[in-house]
Amino acid sequence: MPDNVDIKYAIGLKPEEAIQYFKSKGIRFSWNWKDTLQEAHVKAFTVAKALRLDVLQDIKDMLEKSLEEGIPFSQFKKELEPRLKAKGWWGKTTIADEKGVVEEVRLGSPYRLKTIYQTNMQTSYMAGRYKQLIDNVDDRPYWQYVAVLDSVTRPSHRALNGKIFRYDDPFWNYFFPPNDYNCRCRVRALTEKEAGKDVESTIDNKSLDVTTTKVNDRDINVAKYTIPGTDTTITTGKGWAYNPGKKYFSPFVPQELDENISYSPVKYVGTRDIPPIESLPITPISSDMLLPPHQKSNWSEEEYINIFLSQFGTKIGNPVVYKDKLDDPIVISEELFLDRKENKYKVFKADREEYLLLLADTIKEPSEIFLFIAAFKDNSRIVKRYIKYFRFPDKNEIISGFSVFDLINNNWRGTTIFQAPLKYTQKYRKGLLLYVKKP
Repeated sequence: MPDNVDIKYAIGLKPEEAIQYFKSKGIRFSWNWKDTLQEAHVKAFTVAKALRLDVLQDIKDMLEKSLEEGIPFSQFKKELEPRLKAKGWWGKTTIADEKGVVEEVRLGSPYRLKTIYQTNMQTSYMAGRYKQLIDNVDDRPYWQYVAVLDSVTRPSHRALNGKIFRYDDPFWNYFFPPNDYNCRCRVRALTEKEAGKDVESTIDNKSLDVTTTKVNDRDINVAKYTIPGTDTTITTGKGWAYNPGKKYFSPFVPQELDENISYSPVKYVGTRDIPPIESLPITPISSDMLLPPHQKSNWSEEEYINIFLSQFGTKIGNPVVYKDKLDDPIVISEELFLDRKENKYKVFKADREEYLLLLADTIKEPSEIFLFIAAFKDNSRIVKRYIKYFRFPDKNEIISGFSVFDLINNNWRGTTIFQAPLKYTQKYRKGLLLYVKKP
């Protein structure tokens, strides 16, 4: 990358969001940069083969200073290099990795410092840029990919230059820059008039594909975008098929949830005496409580999600705090409909789009709320389950709305919601019963 390219100047970004993103990262040790891949980089700062806390902290502190003060790479290198040399983290050395395998490795070098500086500066600025763009989607809902067109621009990034997609198109989940090491691309926001007829879409077509590949025995995503009408396929770098800004800022909870609020399960008082379902109020389902199936409406998953979120006064990209029946603040967002394994929405799965109004009512007016510790192979988590019962009068059939909120960083965050048959729900009516709606 040429030294005279100033990313901050190029995108006109105030650095507050970029600084917020970078400061939030904890420190993580790794032997290989790809040991901490994709979304993990959103929450953790790491430098390959920097296995000493003081070395990692020196590098992170200097990067933070560079963001706050607008320090160019030349000054970053001038201040950091002697500190790393004094601690022995410089040049080539023979070292054993975490498995005891001895190899010759390169620690610090001018080239590595430049890569560290450029990667972290660009990722932080573009994460902040994402927040800036999302805050303005009401006026400028179309985003244009912009590449630096010079002699060192990758052909694939050059091919994306000028492409326009709506802000909520799946394309941006994978190709929001940076898309590889030393990527200098950025994104420009456009009005509907400015976008004109040049808007493309990857929704419900085969131009966008995400596959997994093995790196250091770990599965990582690689995204491929085929330009319609051509044989040109553009691929992200390994470990770069994600949008750091969306991963950090989209689920970012509003400020009032962050201050002096305790969410310890100890505060909850409930019972383990679970009443029979027949003793609970069961809401009859009428036709006006159901939405049309997507085969008839031709609505996108995003349109359905926005109908659901509108019941809480919000929309995609704007998480909102809602007080539940326990007077607990919970975060409502599109993450309720996200398939995390596939990294795509699951609104049409099992026809749940038809039941979205009932599912919103499940959170607002649940029949029951359970507190439960969900144990998994590698960890456990505390969850709240919101359940509401509905009846089809013509079928005499009972179904339930079922939603799960996880305790994440002391905040209750919605992680899934769907309609379920009674047989399924019965299996998960366990734990501490915190709330029961009276008939």
